[in-house]
Amino acid sequence: QAWSGFTDLTGFPGEKPSGPASAYSDAVAGMAGAQAVLLALIQRARTGRGQWIDLSQMEAMSALLGPLVLELSANKSDVQRTGNRLAHGGGAPHGAYRCLGDDRWLAITVFTDDEWDAFTAAIGSPGWASDQRFANAESRLIHVDALDKMVESWTVEQNAEEAMHLLQAAGVAAGVVQTGEDLAENDPHLRERGLFQKVPDAAGVLRTIERAPYKLSRTPGSVTRGAPEFGADQDFVLSEILGVDDDELAEMAIAGAFD
Repeated sequence: QAWSGFTDLTGFPGEKPSGPASAYSDAVAGMAGAQAVLLALIQRARTGRGQWIDLSQMEAMSALLGPLVLELSANKSDVQRTGNRLAHGGGAPHGAYRCLGDDRWLAITVFTDDEWDAFTAAIGSPGWASDQRFANAESRLIHVDALDKMVESWTVEQNAEEAMHLLQAAGVAAGVVQTGEDLAENDPHLRERGLFQKVPDAAGVLRTIERAPYKLSRTPGSVTRGAPEFGADQDFVLSEILGVDDDELAEMAIAGAFD
């Protein structure tokens, strides 16, 4: 992620780069690999011939970062970290704003003057909404720091979920910055889709797991049990698959190979 340039773009202006919370490059490389396999299979179906696939994880990540190269070639400058704002053609407000409660946030985006009018009307047309600095989209971008403070002066007194529904009903793009608990327990869409399921582990205790993020109409599949305990399939793998005989298994156990 760092080598591809991804980490350099992540973070706030004037601060150190900050990588994502997950191994994003692993997922990107996996998707690129799946695409390559499908292309190779299509070619095999047409010609009957297979081929080698050479995949670079770093190149898969860099392919997502066209602006890095475009900014350099078009404007002779490096792309800078912008936090929650867009480098080009961004809206204002455009960010995550603190709400009532412990670490509760609401993402809000306003691009056009019509959206701005809808936003200010939805929040009760506070006095600062008529400030000439915020009179149009261009001016709001210029004074975005002051605008963000005003927006957060409203959100900080709001329940994040209620504010989201209020703004969405007005046609304003808004969404709660959800936590893991929100996703697993409270998200109505994920609940309806059945993304999270409870299955028993080896001790019979129900554990929450996440199914595949897609559904197949003809072969939907399902998860019926949890993963086996560590070492549960040891004898089967060693004996049935690898062909290790009982005497050798006993010697390995005495030597502590399975401790």
